[in-house]
Amino acid sequence: MDMKNSALIAEVAVNSETVNTLLNRIGNDSIRLSARQGSLTAMAEPVARPNMGMKQGHPEKSELKIVVAGNVGSGKSTSIRAISEIPVISTETKATETDALHRKETTTTAIDYGVAYIENTKLHIYGAPGQRRFDFMSDILCKGASGMVVMIDNGCLDPLTEIDYYLNQHGNFLQSSSGVIAITHFDDNNTQTSLLDYHTYILKNGFTCPVMLLDARNKHEVEKVMLRLLLQIRGAKSGKI
Repeated sequence: MDMKNSALIAEVAVNSETVNTLLNRIGNDSIRLSARQGSLTAMAEPVARPNMGMKQGHPEKSELKIVVAGNVGSGKSTSIRAISEIPVISTETKATETDALHRKETTTTAIDYGVAYIENTKLHIYGAPGQRRFDFMSDILCKGASGMVVMIDNGCLDPLTEIDYYLNQHGNFLQSSSGVIAITHFDDNNTQTSLLDYHTYILKNGFTCPVMLLDARNKHEVEKVMLRLLLQIRGAKSGKI
């Protein structure tokens, strides 16, 4: 492990106590953490518990792991808090990257984690950090995931450059798995990027992910994005898409 990654993992490890505290609050709806040399080096997949049973009022028939990625300030943490039915695991700390500091005072450094129930399916939702020095966490979180939502803040300086970055970073995953592009802050800024611009850019780069507008604060809108992703996943499994 090189010195750069060691420093990044050390910074992530600062939040491990917070993660462990929150894990104690969510019982069966938990994630497994793998620690190496006392640091939070990997984020785990949903734990399969024998005889876990069904959450009252939610007769889920299956469980899926979903990753939410995207640039700083796009609303990843907000969307998970809006939809989650358990206390959200959050590892926010003071932002340090220049772009992050312009957008918000705190930012995710390891994960956000929540649980939602859509169409009788239990979704384990993992939010990846937006700061690029934590990109290795996104790669870890993608292991075992069934789909991804890429959230882009339309109010950033160059949103098409941002979408290009995430299409490149997660290109292999998005080519083999289901994905949705969710555009936030669409009506509250002066940028000239239209929804058609996103559609055109994504198709030009060889991807077929649907593009949706999203207010990350609105539970109903977040549910619509997750439902669209879930239908994609089901369609891929049935061979319909």
